[in-house]
Amino acid sequence: MNTIGLVGETGADDCLEVLTALSRSCGLNLRRAHRNETDGFAGLILLDSETPATDRPGSIGCPSIRVITCDEETASATIHFGSNGHSPMPFRGRSLLAGSARPTVLPAVSGEVVATADGWPVWTVASVEGLRHDMCRVPRPWIRKGDCVFEHLNRHRFMNLLPLLEWLRSISGWREWRQPPLQACFMFDDPNLHGTRYGFVRYAQLAAEGRRHHYHASFATVPFDGYYLNGAAARIFRDNRQTLSFLIHGNNHTYRELAGCQPPGDQSALMRQAVLRTEQLERKAGLTVSRVMTPPHGVCSAGMMAAMLSAGLEAVCVSHGSVQTGNPGADWTVSLGALPATVVAGFPVIPRFDLKRDSENNILLAAYLHQPIIPTGHHWDLAEGTEILSATTRFINGIGSVKWSDMTAIARNNYRSIVQGSVMRIHPYTRFTTVRIPEGVFELRVEAPWMDPDCDTIEIRNSGHGGQPPPRSLPPNDPRAVVVPGGIVDLAVIRRLNGGKPPTAPPRTPFGAIARRVLAELRDRSMPYLPRRFVKR
Repeated sequence: MNTIGLVGETGADDCLEVLTALSRSCGLNLRRAHRNETDGFAGLILLDSETPATDRPGSIGCPSIRVITCDEETASATIHFGSNGHSPMPFRGRSLLAGSARPTVLPAVSGEVVATADGWPVWTVASVEGLRHDMCRVPRPWIRKGDCVFEHLNRHRFMNLLPLLEWLRSISGWREWRQPPLQACFMFDDPNLHGTRYGFVRYAQLAAEGRRHHYHASFATVPFDGYYLNGAAARIFRDNRQTLSFLIHGNNHTYRELAGCQPPGDQSALMRQAVLRTEQLERKAGLTVSRVMTPPHGVCSAGMMAAMLSAGLEAVCVSHGSVQTGNPGADWTVSLGALPATVVAGFPVIPRFDLKRDSENNILLAAYLHQPIIPTGHHWDLAEGTEILSATTRFINGIGSVKWSDMTAIARNNYRSIVQGSVMRIHPYTRFTTVRIPEGVFELRVEAPWMDPDCDTIEIRNSGHGGQPPPRSLPPNDPRAVVVPGGIVDLAVIRRLNGGKPPTAPPRTPFGAIARRVLAELRDRSMPYLPRRFVKR
């Protein structure tokens, strides 16, 4: 009973891949079905045109959702979510601007109205004999062949898939799982430790405001920039670790540096050089830099992700659109946006989005999907002051209990779990994590289908100080371990690297790359002193 049936002729084949990815995010399978075929199905998705319904919800012997395609669409409707129990959190009771279908006539409403578009019902829920039956309206064409989940589940078009995903969650065992916590971090690309400010970013000011408004800001720094260190700047970061941190931004910050145009050996050498430079910066500054990469100009290939993994990095943080651009034609891109993080060839991809004054849709959607909330910008986004940060923080903190932290903590807390009797099951979207074992649990099972059993090994150790037993390696085909109730264990997915081959020597930095980075920094640092018309918007 973990299979969903897809019923419909027109457009069903085009949307099959996207709906399959969405179903799998809830632990369900999907296959084509007939309208009267209900035995053995957990529910049916019924694709209809905008015509009077031929079936009453109660005539279908399992949960269903009727997806009605409409010819009329608006790019900016006021979507209002009701306050009833079927309205999903954190959207419940809110009004947002987004694209939506528009009914051509006022439809008959059966059940509770969950959402309206400009006052017209576009999502309803009815309960008949304990079975849930949803109806939602979407624009025609709905999903085209080759689309990805994130192309519909985004700030502009989330109503295309939100009702369907909420229905899938309601009929699966998804709600029994404890999902990743609500996490957040502001991210700024390019700043370094050459001074106590970088363009419009003043480190001491952000540290103080982070404490006052309860937020954390992380700066993606270019490893090449570690050739010089300002002691006062390093001291600000050492004294404000709760509000300020660094992560890694490429290596030399050349154009499309991580697009994967180099041979695999050169890619690995480039990433190892980035890590070596980062280690040198850490020693000089007395800081710890998160082993999370954010690619210059966004583009990042799967081959370069493999190189990051071999260099010891833990994750990459990049928008879904940039991942798709860097991996054209890859079949796995269809699922981008369905999970808290997408694991590509064993490497976690954490999504982020642009810092804007109208980021509410992105923030709410990330919270709903249990993705980290990572608004991202550049120093010039603070040209008019830091009010954009405080306002965004107020909105984020108003959603619920939010953990603001650096990217290491965010990456390592990205897993879900469920306790079944004396067994705790873990689904990690990360290669490293710390798990607190609940009372009454004596066995831990790690379920990571993205692992490569030929290369990856799960190590488990008790967390704490000295006197701990050595790490235990779990067999990849049966990764379970006996644990102590109430204890804490560290989990790590370790990959054997290089097959014993000596690593390629770090590459020499081209003069053009040096000149480009120096000139870019000179531009950034001069912006506060230029007329506003010369400042990027």
